[in-house]
Amino acid sequence: MRDACVSVAARTARSPTLDYELMRGADDVMAAGHSPTVRRRQLIAELKRLREAADLTQEDVAQRLDWHHTKVFRIETGRTGPHPNDV
Repeated sequence: MRDACVSVAARTARSPTLDYELMRGADDVMAAGHSPTVRRRQLIAELKRLREAADLTQEDVAQRLDWHHTKVFRIETGRTGPHPNDV
C-alpha cells in the first residue's frame, strides 16, 4: 500500500505536506487533498518557500509589510493562520 501511495505522490508532484497525507492511506487521498488543514499547510509552506527564494528573513518581510516580526513567525510555524487580507 505504501509503495502505491508513494508512486502516486511522485507522479502528481504535489507538496511534501500532501505527500505525507497520501502515505496515511489510499482511502484518505481525496479528502486529504481538499481539506482546509492541508490547504492551509500548503499555503504556509509556499509563503515560506517564496520568502526564502527571495533571500529575505522573517524580519525583512515583517518590516516590508509593516507587521511585527512575530506575526511572520507565527504564520510560518502554523501557530496562527494568515488572514485573507494578509495574503
